Amino acid sequence: MRALSIVWFMLRAIFTSKQGWGGVVSTLVGVLWRVLAVWQALDFLPSHMAPLSDFLNGTWGPLVLVVVGLVFIYWAVSARWPENQTPEANVGSPTTPNLPQTATRQLLSEDLRERCYKVSAEIRNFYRRQKEDFDEQMRSDIRTAFSEGSHRSQWRAEATEDHEKKMVEKYSEELGGMVSALCDDLELYGWCPSEDRNRFENPTGSQDIRYTAQRLEAICGRPESSIRIQSTDAAKCKAVKDLLGKAMKEGQGLRSSHKQERNEKYHAVRDWVRRTHDLIEAAFDTAEAQYFRGSEIDTGLDPVDGCLSRLEQLMVRANSLDVNPNFDPEPYQELFVCD
Repeated sequence: MRALSIVWFMLRAIFTSKQGWGGVVSTLVGVLWRVLAVWQALDFLPSHMAPLSDFLNGTWGPLVLVVVGLVFIYWAVSARWPENQTPEANVGSPTTPNLPQTATRQLLSEDLRERCYKVSAEIRNFYRRQKEDFDEQMRSDIRTAFSEGSHRSQWRAEATEDHEKKMVEKYSEELGGMVSALCDDLELYGWCPSEDRNRFENPTGSQDIRYTAQRLEAICGRPESSIRIQSTDAAKCKAVKDLLGKAMKEGQGLRSSHKQERNEKYHAVRDWVRRTHDLIEAAFDTAEAQYFRGSEIDTGLDPVDGCLSRLEQLMVRANSLDVNPNFDPEPYQELFVCD
């Protein structure tokens, strides 16, 4: 892509300048002189410019024309090459390509930095979700337990390759338009060279997707508004973890050691599961809440141990999850009873 960009730039520099056209004409005349020698049938050059005719018909004549043409072409391209321009000349020039030259970069507006940071966060979250889904798929697949040696390695390699393809397809469907629109705006400021844009828009695997998130975050830095948002999110995340800790403590008190005790705590256990489910759904999403609830209640089993295990896993992952921006922890402060 970069080579094509440079070739396109050189062609535009040649064919949009007098020097470039002069170089092309001179080079073509030098190369094709033997074909063009048919003009001598008119006896114009031999009759009126005998020295020039002799020179051009000699060994060095066509070669000199080619050299002169190439010199003119070099001047035409060199005059518009970004490194030979002042920063002021590069900004807004219609013939300057989007090459990654520091001199052509401009400071991003706060709005664009904010947008860039949000897109980077979206891509990071997408990458994390896809990785977690794949890991869960590997853990739950029966072949993980029964496959051995080379068979397991081959199966895992095939599963990884298939996951990478599907991940790239989902990336294009869910984030492709957003990334392309951002690249259009970043190009105007000189911050999205063609090789980066191609990697952002057409990733070949998870590494390209992770690179896109990291590169965009490096480009935009961290806007002031994002710092404030992050501070608020950190406070919410801490409040959610505190609430999950209370739920954990109440749930531990609902464990039973024999059937009679389980029967006595039957309604209390189901009420605890429901309240904890509602908290997780409000703070995160329905998928996390359903994962916590599990299937024990539906099959008539005691759900406490299973729910506590999944709740512990959720607390470990809480820092990497996005808290619902509309979640208010205050109404949930008295939701759990911890003796």
